[in-house]
Amino acid sequence: MRPKRHLITIYPDMKFGEPTIDHHRITAELMALAWWCGDHTVEDIEKNWPGMNRGAVLVACWYMARYGTRTWKKRWKEWLEIADIKLWHDDYKTCPMPPQQEVKEE
Repeated sequence: MRPKRHLITIYPDMKFGEPTIDHHRITAELMALAWWCGDHTVEDIEKNWPGMNRGAVLVACWYMARYGTRTWKKRWKEWLEIADIKLWHDDYKTCPMPPQQEVKEE
């Protein structure tokens, strides 16, 4: 059985036209930011946001790396080269997660 394919959807009347994940009100940027900051693990996301899972996080991060601001593109450029092919084939299990922000210890 094929895994559920996650989609980025854009509706002008939902979240002011910002890209969202799977027709939910969770924006791709919010999900990518939650991952980048390291505030949430995949398990936290699955527990706190119904309908979201590892595939949804990967697709949100992919979208921001491909179409986001220059900062997002620079941040995940190397990861995107690997993720493009795997996500094209719905390979959510072996696709590596994008890097997270390194915490600077003082």
